[in-house]
Parts: sequence; C-alpha cells; structure tokens
Amino acid sequence: MALERNPAIETDPFRGSDDAVKQQAKIDFMRRRNADRVKRLLNSKQRAIGADPAALARQIQEREEAKLEEQEETQAYVEYEAHMRDVVEEREQSFKAQDREFERSLAKEWDGEVAERAERRAKIASEDLRCDPAKTGPAGAQVFEGEDPTAEERTKLQNLNVRSWLAQQEAEKAARVDEEKDELLRYAAYERFVAAERADLEDEENEERSRVRYELRVKNEEDAERRRLVAEARKREVAQIEAAEIDRRLSDPELCENTAVARSALGAHRYRPDHFKGFAREQVAQLLKENDTLVEENYAAKSEEKQIDDDYDASQAELLRLAHDEEERYRHDVWRRNKKYEDDVVAQRAAERERRRKSERDRFGAIAPGGFLDGFGKSAR
Repeated sequence: MALERNPAIETDPFRGSDDAVKQQAKIDFMRRRNADRVKRLLNSKQRAIGADPAALARQIQEREEAKLEEQEETQAYVEYEAHMRDVVEEREQSFKAQDREFERSLAKEWDGEVAERAERRAKIASEDLRCDPAKTGPAGAQVFEGEDPTAEERTKLQNLNVRSWLAQQEAEKAARVDEEKDELLRYAAYERFVAAERADLEDEENEERSRVRYELRVKNEEDAERRRLVAEARKREVAQIEAAEIDRRLSDPELCENTAVARSALGAHRYRPDHFKGFAREQVAQLLKENDTLVEENYAAKSEEKQIDDDYDASQAELLRLAHDEEERYRHDVWRRNKKYEDDVVAQRAAERERRRKSERDRFGAIAPGGFLDGFGKSAR
C-alpha cells in the first residue's frame, strides 16, 4: 500500500528565488495542511481512539443522579418554605386573636368602670350628706383616717391641668412648625439676598474690568498716535534735510563746477579740465565738519527713537503689571468671598441640624422636676 504524503513534514516547501513564487508556495502549503487536518477530523476511527465508553456512561449516570438529587433538595426546600409560611401565618393569626380578645376585655373593663363611676356619682348626688345633730350621736362628728373630702375638686383640677398641658403642647408644636416654616423662609430669603449680592458684585467686577480694558486701549492708542506723530515729524525732518543737502550740492559752485568756465575757445563742444584746481584745505575741513555734524544728528535721532521705544516698552510693561495685579486681586477677592460663603453655609447647616435635633428631642415635651406638672399622675394621699 502506497504511503500518503504528509505535508506537515515537508522539509522546504518555500524553495525558490522569486517572491511571487514563494508567496504562492506558502498559500499552497497552508491549503494542503488545512485539507489534511479536515480529513483527520472527519475520520471517525481516528477521532474515537482513546475514548472509554464505560467511563462516559458512568459520568452521564452520575450527572443524572446529581440532577435528580438537586431537584429533590429543591422540592424539599420549597415544601419547607411553604410549611414555615403556614406556621408563621398561624402564629400571626393567633397573636391577632389574642390581641382582639385583650382589647375586648379591656373595653369591657373600662365600660364597667365608667358605669361604676356613674352609679357612684348618682348615689352621692342622691344622698343627703347633711348631719342632723338630733338624729346622730357623738360619733357622727368624727373624721376618719383616709377620708378625702376634696377628691372631686382635686380630680377637676387635675383634668384642668391635663387639658392645659395638652393645649400648651399643641401650641408649642404649632409654634415649632411655624418657626421651622419661618426659618425656611428666612433661609430662602438669605439665599436670594446672597445670589443678588453676588450678581451685583460680579456686575461691578465686570464693569471694572471693562473700564480697565478701555483705559488700557485708550492709553495704547495714545502711545501709538504719539509714536506715529514722532515718526512722521522725523520723517519730514529727514526729507527736508535730504532735500536741502541735494539742493546745496546741486547749486554750490564749489561742489558743482560751472561748465561755461571749462569751455574751450576752440569750440563749444570742447572743455578744459585743467581749469579746475580742486578744493582748498579750509573747504575740505568745512565739508568734513558738516559730515560729522550730519553723523551726530543721525546718531542723536536714532538715540531719541530708541529712547521713545524704551519708554513705550516700559509703559506697556507697567500696564501689564497693573493688569496682572488687578487680576490677582480679583481672584483673591473671589476666593475670599467663596470661602466666606462656604463657611456661612456650613455654619447654617450646623445650626439647622442642631435646631432639628432639639426639635426632635422636644417634640413630645417632658415633665421636669420642680416644674408646673411635677408630681402629675401621683396620688395625693
């Protein structure tokens, strides 16, 4: 039987010198390797090698048993939850029944006490408590220990005290509610005031910045106009000096030789250059002195222009420094106002929390020792 060629063990599948040939060889090699891999995967005999059917069956059975056990545990947990719900509901029903029975017995007891008090009041009202000395003996004037002749008045006074205390508590509660509302209104008004003040400050600061910018712009325009005027004046002066110099050179007989003097008698078109003998020493010295004067004037003009530029740069630096200082002051003021506002808000929040805690603490009032209701609910005997 012929052996099948395995492309995975080829020694040099990319043999060749041309790049296109090498690329095509790579593609063919990858295709052959993928085809061989697919053939191996589709072969059921090779794919089943090494499998254990008994172990696989045991694993499947164990998984099914675990699934059944989990279902049984889930069902048992559901039944336990239902039983617990029934027990809890039964106990709640029994507690509610006991509460209803207690409420009925308590209402019956209170009704009996009300009827007893009404019967006692009717009996007392029907009896004649006046003492007839002719019908009674010396024992009728005795006072028995424990007798309370002022019980009814004391009861009325206690009722009045209770009603006044309840009215006072209701009034204090209403006052606290009104005070909370007023505090909220005051806080809202304060917030509006702070917002308005902040808006006014911001408007003022914006106006101040606009004014400073406008003054800087005006100052810059004035400096630019002054520099322009100085430059124009200097330019006109230089033009005048140059025009005068040109005119002097053109009209000065020492610098411009008269051609009529050098003309020859032999013809109008002939000249005698030997007539011009040059300048004298005094004239040369005067020309050099004038040249030095022109150089000094040019140097002075340049120095003046440099001084003007330095003054302008110094003024610009001073303006920038002032603007920077103003900006730093504005930032510091903004930070200080924000810090003050934050501190005020924190203090108000702390005061509000303290007031709420005090309100919660004093909501139902208290009977303080030595106060108006001290001893309330205690027997007078």
